[in-house]
Amino acid sequence: MDKKEIQDKLEELSEDEINEVFKRLGTTLVTDVSKDRKINILISEITEEKDDITGIYIEDLENVIKSVKNEKTEKKV
Repeated sequence: MDKKEIQDKLEELSEDEINEVFKRLGTTLVTDVSKDRKINILISEITEEKDDITGIYIEDLENVIKSVKNEKTEKKV
């Protein structure tokens, strides 16, 4: 996935689910901003370098989004 695809996936999530993404990634959760701003923060932190500790590794973010979406689906069933 590229950044645009990840952004699209994040926009499909509710604000609570985006908060869960922040928690699972171990990043600081910013609560006083809009859903769009939270998405922009996540996108701006993406790195393609697995060893780059200053950003969010793109595959880690993809996996967390999938996990949160799967839980959402399971709760509906």
